[in-house]
Amino acid sequence: MAGSEQAGRRRPDLPSYRLSDIREHRTADTGVWVTFGEGIYDITDFMVGHPGGDRISLAVGGSLEPFWDLYAIHRTEHVYAVLETLRIGNVHPDDVAEVAPSPGDDPYSHEPQRHPALRVRASKPFNAETPVQLIVDQYVTPNDLFYVRNHLPVPQCAVAKTRDKAASEVEVTGVGLPHPVSLSVADLRRRFAAHTVTTTVSCAGNRRSDMKADDGRAVRGLPWGMGAVGTARWTGTLLRDVLEWAGAREEQVQHVLFQGRDTDHEGQPYETSIPAATAFDPRRDVLLAYEMNGRELPIDHGYPLRVIVPGTVGARQVKWLRRIVLSHDESQSFWQQKDYKTVNPSTSWETADLSQASISLLSRLQRCSF
Repeated sequence: MAGSEQAGRRRPDLPSYRLSDIREHRTADTGVWVTFGEGIYDITDFMVGHPGGDRISLAVGGSLEPFWDLYAIHRTEHVYAVLETLRIGNVHPDDVAEVAPSPGDDPYSHEPQRHPALRVRASKPFNAETPVQLIVDQYVTPNDLFYVRNHLPVPQCAVAKTRDKAASEVEVTGVGLPHPVSLSVADLRRRFAAHTVTTTVSCAGNRRSDMKADDGRAVRGLPWGMGAVGTARWTGTLLRDVLEWAGAREEQVQHVLFQGRDTDHEGQPYETSIPAATAFDPRRDVLLAYEMNGRELPIDHGYPLRVIVPGTVGARQVKWLRRIVLSHDESQSFWQQKDYKTVNPSTSWETADLSQASISLLSRLQRCSF
């Protein structure tokens, strides 16, 4: 099976095609072709079960690389090997320069510095865990050693710590509200009582590297060890207080959606949701947090505002919070519908119907979380 050193390299045993030919293959009738490096791949059949849903269609007739630069989790030996099984040809030598990625197009070029002790599991997007021996040093994990789980590039406004109003406000909108409202972190501090909650946040994939499928294959996803978990003192405003102040009533809402400022190549934000019963429950202490361990939120942990949902998997605790949406339906985002799902152990990735799978809310090991 081909690894990263072979993927996309010219193969003399295969024919070459011009870009004009590649661009004509964009439908099931003509065959769907994409390029990677100097390779050409027919993904017509593979698109049907693509783990990322129909997002792969954005690359048809062109290069995968701009999308893989954003979703760099694809850059693994397993994915390269699968890609090469779809290989049908080479990009014509005269067109290679046109499909090569521009060195100035890296969406991760502005990311913040991280502590060198963190154990990196993926660099783009950045994902790293706390060394186990440092987790047990203290009950509360220091900010710079707290594990980092990013799904997309860190928002540039967060890295720059932009203080303008638009970059620090969260909008509350949706069903049952008289009108949308916007609040800055300064507004939250001034209008609402501050609450501090000490809680542990865990990535759904914590200890995934210890899990094996029944046939011995590794479970799909980042190979997290035991360090994708941390405990911190989070300070902020109770979400319930903000929703009630805005005029929301629990009986009118079924789900509360959270959108971050981190976006993909189409400008679509990272988004997930929790049941309204959780958001309004006075025992759950759901926070709009602006401090972590007594200091303003670090960039990697959601500056200037994030959601903290104690007892809920980390993927629901959206960072760089931009919008809260009250809804009758749960989020329809990829991360809600195609990711972080729990399926029966007898079900494989190839046969799982994720639309019918249970949503992972509790912080526990996930068999089918990528």
